[in-house]
Order: sequence, then structure tokens, then C-alpha cells
Amino acid sequence: MEKIGKRHSKNKLRFTVIILLNAIFALPLFSKPESTIWNQAELYMKPEYRIISKQNGVYGIIYKGAMYKGARSEVFAYYSTPGILKGDTTIDKNLPAVVCVHGGGGKAYSQWAKSWAQKGFAAISMDLRGYGPDSLRLANGFVENNFKTPFFTCYDDFTSDWFYQAVANVVYAHSLISSFKEVNPQKTAITGVSWGGIITTLVAGLDNRFKVACPVYGCGLLYKSGSMAPQIARQPEFAQQRWKEQYDPSVYVGNAQIPILFVNGTNDNHFFLDQFSDTYKLVKNRDISLRVGLKHGHGPAWQLPEVQNYIAAALKVSNTTTPGKVTEIKVTNKKIIAIVSNNVNKAFLNYTLSNNLSPKSEWIEQAISIDGNKIDCEIVPDCKYWFLSVEDQAKNRTSTEIYSN
Repeated sequence: MEKIGKRHSKNKLRFTVIILLNAIFALPLFSKPESTIWNQAELYMKPEYRIISKQNGVYGIIYKGAMYKGARSEVFAYYSTPGILKGDTTIDKNLPAVVCVHGGGGKAYSQWAKSWAQKGFAAISMDLRGYGPDSLRLANGFVENNFKTPFFTCYDDFTSDWFYQAVANVVYAHSLISSFKEVNPQKTAITGVSWGGIITTLVAGLDNRFKVACPVYGCGLLYKSGSMAPQIARQPEFAQQRWKEQYDPSVYVGNAQIPILFVNGTNDNHFFLDQFSDTYKLVKNRDISLRVGLKHGHGPAWQLPEVQNYIAAALKVSNTTTPGKVTEIKVTNKKIIAIVSNNVNKAFLNYTLSNNLSPKSEWIEQAISIDGNKIDCEIVPDCKYWFLSVEDQAKNRTSTEIYSN
């Protein structure tokens, strides 16, 4: 009996070891956001900074960012407020603030910061590529190769990854602007364009201090669809895993408790409608602005009134109304019945006969009538996908989700 007992104990131990080893090797290389590779407590601390210029209604600032190659990185940014624009900063009090995140190939934009300041905001627009105002690399700025951003490149030391640095330095920008005495830290927002939209989508679920977010074009699920999926697929296996489990915005954005306005065009060549819709569906408190024919770029994105108005309304900025929207929708027997908010004055049925949601699909925008605050229209025969969009007096454009027919 003693020998049998010992054999049983050895087998039990061996079985336990096997289970533990299987469990260990089954774990992902990187954990989920509960233990993200970004140190949130550290990123929430005010970074050191210095003002290097004051001209044309904007300050030039260099602040300390994430650790990079053994030292704190340097990040250049433009900062503006209503008082800086007018040359009298004593008028700046209790300001709402916005963090502006540029797209691929972009930089810190003084006009972006100033446009928000003209609306009554404090605004910061930082360079995430390691350059200063003269397009020369900062002493410890991020290092690009021939001015090409290594978007998907991953290293053994993840702190050398451009995307890790970019996200960290955006959160540091939030910590910096929130620390300024003229800013109300309870009224902060983030918006970004293209790659800035990708970062905005992620940061909305990572940095819980923001009160509203508005990513333009950029979304999540980059490895599943869109123009970037093939680029990720070409990376080494460990890099693909890092992207899927730590860097893709879809891992984080579902944690967001704040209102998010997702903005895109129906035929964007970089962010396809399938990945776009699958991303916004992860967020409970979401709104959508989908436009037929919206071109890609900073310029077109800056011209959209719903971005500034949505953020202003969420932060309860005075003399701002929430953009009009569809508040209820019901589809039965090929008929659409919808209720719109009182400030809506135009409505459109947008549809495609294409069998897929690729950028090559042809979308048709058809004006439809509003009776009071009610829409009653038929689904176009043979259409495969459709959505409603509405416009208010301020030309804010918002949409419903995309429906398949």
C-alpha cells in the first residue's frame, strides 16, 4: 500500500506540473489592459516642461515624455488658449481643454491648437515623431528612419516601439495640460485624425480622466481589415501578437465610460467600414458621424463642425447645443421609422448596392423628408447596406449605425 501511495503521489505531482505548464504556455505574451504595458500611475504625473517660444497666438513647449533609450524622451507641442490669442492670459480661467493627436506623417500643428482656442478651449497639439518646430530631431526625440514612422515595428524592448511612445506621450500631454492653472481638469477631451484617431480610440479606454473623445477615421481591429492589416501580417509573430493583445484599440475602447463620437467617410481607403462598425459596437455610449464622400486628411477632418460641437456639448461649454441625431429607429417590412431630435432640419438615406463594405463600394445619398420629428421611408430595393444621417442648423452631421438589408 505504501508503494502504491507513493506512485499515486508522484503521478499526481506530475499531472499538476503538466497542468501548470500548459496554463503558463497558454497565457498570452502580453496581458490584457488590467496590467497594460503602459504605467498609468506614472503617465498621470505632470511631466517637466519648458516654454521655448511665444508668438502668433501660440506657445511652443517641450515636455518630458516616456523613457526612451535610457532617458526621458523630449516632445514638442504647440499650446494655445483664448488669452494667449489675445495677448492677455489673465482672462484664462476654468477653461475646457482638448488634446489634439496628429495623423501619420503629421506634426504639431499651431493652427489646430489656435482653432480650438478661438472656440474658448485650451488646446495642445504635440509632435509624436521626435521633431521640433524646425523639423529637426530633438535631442532625445523619437528616432525615425529617413522621416518614415515605423508604425508597426516592434522591438524586444517595447519602450522602443513608436506606438508605445506615441500613446504614452499623448497621455503625458493630457497630464501636462490638466496641470495648468487656467484649465479645468474635469473638462478635458481628446480628438485625433487617422493614426491620431487610432491613438484616440485606444486612449479613450486607457486614460479615464478624459470626459469625451472624438476619433476621426481611425478605429480598431487593424489586423483584421483595412489597409493596415497586410502590414501587420508581414511582421514577426511576436509583433503580431503584441499588436493584437496590447496595441489594437479594440482591446481598450470597450472600457471607455465616456461619450465617443466615431467619425469616418464611407469610402475611406485606410479604415474600412467593417472594422469601423465593429469598433464602435464595442462602445456603449457612442455616437456616429458617417459621411458619403468624406476625404481623408487633417484638412477635411478640421472642417467638420460636429467634432468641436460634440466635444463642447459633452463638456457643457456655454452657448453650445448637442448636435442633432436620430434618437429612435425601427425597421419593419422594408420600412424605416425613425425619431430625430428637435434641432434636426435635414435627413438622408445613404445606401449601397454593393455586396461588401470595401472603399470601392458606391454609396448614394438620398434626401428624405421629416414630418415634425419623424422619418418614415422605404428601404431601397436591392440595397445591401444602408444608414440614416441627419443634419442640424449648425450643419453637424450624425448617423445611425450601418444596417444590412
